[in-house]
Amino acid sequence: MRMTFILGALALLLTSCVNGRITSNKDPFYTDGPRHRFLYVIETGTPPSKKSMEALAVFEFRKKNLTAVPLSTAIPPVREYTDEEKAELLRRVDVQAYVRMRMAGVDRATVHIPSVSYSEATASAYGNTARGQGATVTAGGYSQQVVTGLNFECEVQDAVTLKTIWTGYVEIDVNQQNQYVSFDDYLKKALSLLVERLQQDGIAKKY
Repeated sequence: MRMTFILGALALLLTSCVNGRITSNKDPFYTDGPRHRFLYVIETGTPPSKKSMEALAVFEFRKKNLTAVPLSTAIPPVREYTDEEKAELLRRVDVQAYVRMRMAGVDRATVHIPSVSYSEATASAYGNTARGQGATVTAGGYSQQVVTGLNFECEVQDAVTLKTIWTGYVEIDVNQQNQYVSFDDYLKKALSLLVERLQQDGIAKKY
């Protein structure tokens, strides 16, 4: 029990190292009230990365007592569907709005790795005689590109009219100093900011 608590606290501490911001806009003429069941569509990435993002979205929405139905669950990507078939499959999952998310860009910066020189010695023994030799080793002395931020564009559409009722922009700061924060932690932060803002703006229900 104690170990479980410690691991949970550690995970919370590491995730809290991820900083982010979100800005949003809501259609001033939207009056249909908050929704609780969304189709989640990630429009950026490879099939495996999309699957991972969908799973994270399901988790983050569920934490707020909301439902996110992944697009790949609603419309399995096994073949081409007609518009009528897509409409029928979406009707079956009974979603009230579509949440679309796409990578808007990656912020990068150039950092210089300074050169460091140090001596490296080796020794060998032959009978009663010891011999040693040294060499100067130099490391660093170059520049490289590092990722400093991830940006996502978000959009919510009404499931019936397909009109856009809300847009958002998420910015995540990548903490280069914390090697224990995984890429999934950054994605979780982006999704957490998204869900919280949807509730604040009256697009998603608060429970």
